[in-house]
Amino acid sequence: MSASDQPFDVEQFARDTIKAIEWSDDDAEELENRVIRLEEIVAARWPRSLVLRWRLAREIRASVAAVSDEIAPRGDFRGRRVEASVQRVALRRQQRAARNRDTS
Repeated sequence: MSASDQPFDVEQFARDTIKAIEWSDDDAEELENRVIRLEEIVAARWPRSLVLRWRLAREIRASVAAVSDEIAPRGDFRGRRVEASVQRVALRRQQRAARNRDTS
């Protein structure tokens, strides 16, 4: 019997769809948070804007520094930043999955 001969599993399809939606929500939430932080910096008056820029820059530098040189070389800021973001979203997904297991 081939995969196409198997009956359609509606429950599995529903679970997979919900998981995809949740993951998309995580990605959208991450992007939204980043945009809001940038908007806050732009809208803030001095000296608050200076402090907000400094905090964000410090967090970004820390996130890129944590990425292994084997994954992205030191001079590749974009590669390191993308990897740091991917790791953060993956961690969120793991935490959500753990919470879902605990509540089930």
